Amino acid sequence: MTLPTSSTTRMATTIESLWIYPVKSLAGIALTHCEITPQGLKGDRQWMIVDDQGFFVSQRKLPIMGLIKTKLAPDNTLTLSINDQPNDQQNSQPSAASFTQAATVNTSISLHPDECVTPCSTWVWKDECPALEAPAPVNAWLNALLQYKKPIRLVYFDKTGHRPPDSARFGDNTAFFADAAPILLCNSTSLTALNSALHSRDIMEINMQRFRPNIVVATQTAFDEHTYTRGTIESYLPTQAHTQITPDAIPNTTPNTTPNTTAVKLQLIDHCQRCAMITLNPQTAKSQNAAVLFECLSALNSMPDNPKAPAFGVNCTADLNRQASAVIIKQGAIVTLTR
Repeated sequence: MTLPTSSTTRMATTIESLWIYPVKSLAGIALTHCEITPQGLKGDRQWMIVDDQGFFVSQRKLPIMGLIKTKLAPDNTLTLSINDQPNDQQNSQPSAASFTQAATVNTSISLHPDECVTPCSTWVWKDECPALEAPAPVNAWLNALLQYKKPIRLVYFDKTGHRPPDSARFGDNTAFFADAAPILLCNSTSLTALNSALHSRDIMEINMQRFRPNIVVATQTAFDEHTYTRGTIESYLPTQAHTQITPDAIPNTTPNTTPNTTAVKLQLIDHCQRCAMITLNPQTAKSQNAAVLFECLSALNSMPDNPKAPAFGVNCTADLNRQASAVIIKQGAIVTLTR
């Protein structure tokens, strides 16, 4: 919902949805509320799959990664799973049959960050990131399931170290294993415009999951999210210890919180350039209509310095004003954007 304001330089809207991706490039989790930190939404991309040299592996090289579901328990235990039921035609959930080796592995495996004890160096693009390697059984499960051309390992971000900040873009704010900014904000109005363009080319609509956002809002005009430079998010303070909720709890869970007198400050930094991952159907891991999708999105919204490079979403950082306690944001919270 977009709300009118008294000034053309400010616009109020609300959070339509919140997403985290516990493991980089695996399936995400939709949340009704979550803790927000300078490193992004709590639980977002603190795990990553790397090859034998420590370089990250993503859907760009291994599209089927997107079919592995993720779940976080309140104690931060991570569960990875594949659906062991045949595909449901109604909801198009991927099944174990999507994986060539699914018959030889269990359909799920779980681990806690405390089980990761072996230090290793990893890389997200040019950034060296400290990490701790997952136990051998977890890595054996992933190798058997994914059948990548190189041995792969699951790693957890080592929080005793740090990732080098991209100070020119994001100041001191660094993500864990995200590609760039700690937070990606996307606009559902922009997706509607893109789907209209796709429809005119007889291409089926796509959903927001293609773009792997953290925060989704709706502005009055498609792609005008790029015209705003900063914003605030209505936030809350927990009245009891706050833990990460699980997907199973989402429909009926409301956290015990009180309004926070200090809003979270957002800095909207720059366009998010999109790669081939947006052409992958999240339900099948198959690329669909890649050329048309790139052409339509580039025509509607390209990178400022490259008219052939499609952009969707805004890279953001969050300033929590050095608050000592956890800060919670929710679906429906008011977001005020300012030019």
